[in-house]
Amino acid sequence: MQNAATEDLDRASDLPLFLQIRQRLLREILDWPVDDRRFPPEAQLAERFGVSKMTVRQALHGLVEQGLLARRRGAGTVVTDEAVSVERLTPALDIDQQHRAAGRTVETEVLAVRERPAEAAEAGSLDLPPQTPLVEIRRLRRIGGAPAALDHRLLAAELSRRAGFDETTAAGSIIDRLRAVAPVARGEWRLSAHHPDGQTAALLMIGRDVPVLTRALVYRDGQGRALMIGRTVHRSDLLACEVAIDLHAPDAAGR
Repeated sequence: MQNAATEDLDRASDLPLFLQIRQRLLREILDWPVDDRRFPPEAQLAERFGVSKMTVRQALHGLVEQGLLARRRGAGTVVTDEAVSVERLTPALDIDQQHRAAGRTVETEVLAVRERPAEAAEAGSLDLPPQTPLVEIRRLRRIGGAPAALDHRLLAAELSRRAGFDETTAAGSIIDRLRAVAPVARGEWRLSAHHPDGQTAALLMIGRDVPVLTRALVYRDGQGRALMIGRTVHRSDLLACEVAIDLHAPDAAGR
């Protein structure tokens, strides 16, 4: 952990000072030594970053809401064992419920639900004729009050109408609503890490030097036809993905 008396912040940046401080503290929490969980007091952090205690308090609030820090009477602020929230990719796909069960708040802001013609690559991925009307859903998910993931989904407009997607219903579980009207049988995910573009970085309130984890996805029916495609961009400093794989391999007879 850095102990310099004053640490420079980018005061010309569009990213507020408290978010810059939160990012730096988060990186330190991820590498925090297990033998001493005590976190520096607000006054020490204010001196370190050359800001007011109120700005430090704003930075710490999000970390407490995420469950990364805890305030304990007689012990001050301490680092918890939950530095990164894990989203487990299971057949239930109950990701929001997983966060709530762990005591984290979950908020979903619908950024857009709009109909448009399919681009060539999109139509090919969904096995649809070119220019078929699609519905595009974009959402921002906050975990513990912090912007943590961007969801982007595409499906045929006709299927979207049957599922009843609009700016209200799209805030709930997209896969549950799709399952209610279509035979979703298979999910395919591809994970990759990269640096975000400017718009993604702004929505997730991170610098463009902070890597993100992208989960590209396809949901198919029993015949292998694609029902919905998309991606979720995760803040890699806040979220991790976990997948359990059954390693029981069938024998030559398929058993």
